[in-house]
Amino acid sequence: ATSAGYAVYDVGQSGLYTCDITMDGNKYLTSNQQVTVTPYAITVSSQDANKVYDGTALTKAESAVSPAVPKTDVLSCRTDSSITDAGSTPNAVTDIVIKRGTTVTYTAGGAANDYTVTVQNGTLKVTAKALNNGTGYASDITVSQPADVEYDGTSHSPAVTVTDSFVSTGGTAAALTGADYTAVYTNNLHSGPATVTITGKGTYSGSVVRSFAITARP
Repeated sequence: ATSAGYAVYDVGQSGLYTCDITMDGNKYLTSNQQVTVTPYAITVSSQDANKVYDGTALTKAESAVSPAVPKTDVLSCRTDSSITDAGSTPNAVTDIVIKRGTTVTYTAGGAANDYTVTVQNGTLKVTAKALNNGTGYASDITVSQPADVEYDGTSHSPAVTVTDSFVSTGGTAAALTGADYTAVYTNNLHSGPATVTITGKGTYSGSVVRSFAITARP
């Protein structure tokens, strides 16, 4: 019976190498053997993150690598995407670099990379904040009382102010603007009870209703 073994040492890149062949206990060296080294395939992924709008940026910096790179190499990357207003955006993985000591073994577009890298981006999602909680105003939302008015034959739309105490600047509740809600007035021409319906848009959702009175002229 014949037993044989084949070994190549210190192979880093594709090319010609001296090979160590062992046969029946005898060792032979043969030069100029072509050895092809294929890049190591990995996937770098970022994570998903979700929250309800609160006026601050949503980020998720963590990333994962699968399978892990060899212990001799170190991978670095950036996952610094962010979103503040309602909507979604990719949690992009960028600037991927792999090094072995001071030697770069992978960079995007590199001519002699030791890795092929697949990127899987997570998603950052901010959900619009509800103005109501199903039974009334959400705890952070305040809608001012519209002033009663006297009948004069014209439609009345007394101003209201909507604030969000959770989204504040210097401790002062943030005042919502026309970009955050619409105000629709009903029964606001003749004397009697009238209403204004505040409906969130953009970073806010849901509706709340305030009532006011149109009083008869003396």
